[in-house]
Amino acid sequence: MNKLYNLLSRLNQWFRITSKNRSAVTARSARQLSGSIGYVNQEFDFGFKFLPKSASTSVLGALFFINHDRVFKFKHHGYGVHKWGRVNSGNLSTVNNRLIVIRDPVKRFLSGYSNRVRFHGALSKENVGAISGCGIKIFNPTLSEFINDFSVYMEVTTIGHHFRPIADHLAGVPLTFFSHVVKIEDADSIRDLLLKTFAKEFVFTREQTGGKKISIGSLTYEELTKITDFYSADYRLLQGYYSKKDIFTEWENSHEHSKVAG
Repeated sequence: MNKLYNLLSRLNQWFRITSKNRSAVTARSARQLSGSIGYVNQEFDFGFKFLPKSASTSVLGALFFINHDRVFKFKHHGYGVHKWGRVNSGNLSTVNNRLIVIRDPVKRFLSGYSNRVRFHGALSKENVGAISGCGIKIFNPTLSEFINDFSVYMEVTTIGHHFRPIADHLAGVPLTFFSHVVKIEDADSIRDLLLKTFAKEFVFTREQTGGKKISIGSLTYEELTKITDFYSADYRLLQGYYSKKDIFTEWENSHEHSKVAG
């Protein structure tokens, strides 16, 4: 009887472990799948992985124009072009031409703060004041206040979405998965690719640029270090395109320039 009891106990434990492992594998697979989801146009064998603060609004606007021969207008639809992009999303592995636009993580962070926090007021009391337990003590924070309490502000959904590391958005999908990896500074390459792919003229403008541009030099050394540490995974992912060394060099040069100008 004891042998039977022990056998049943071991079997029960095995089933629990197996079930737990299966759940973990399922969750991991779902997460990895999300990294390969993006706008897909099967007819032209083209896909685009759109990411926050990486020219996604501009590229999706161009793709909408290509599809509908008109500029996307929020007032006509009642929602942003990203929703249109999600409606037309699929698995990017089903097409051969896959575009992703990348950006230096620190500059993406500064652009996000300028646009989402300053321009759109995402952290105003009106927008987040009603959220209980959010832990926010300072609304409409200055850049330094935002960086200092960054982990708290990240609890706000729109902030968490726009400031999440690109590595999290890709969920394990490597850059080699994409046939076209374009730096945001090389906007002409994006336009050329779309022209070559769709053989059609379109409107391609910079969108979501509201908010005063913030320079790297406005950061203190400690603030820059905190941001680069947060985006360490992104710098590993973007190796060969952007680096911590380059951004610190740019920061140092901006300070040297300020000293000379002063």
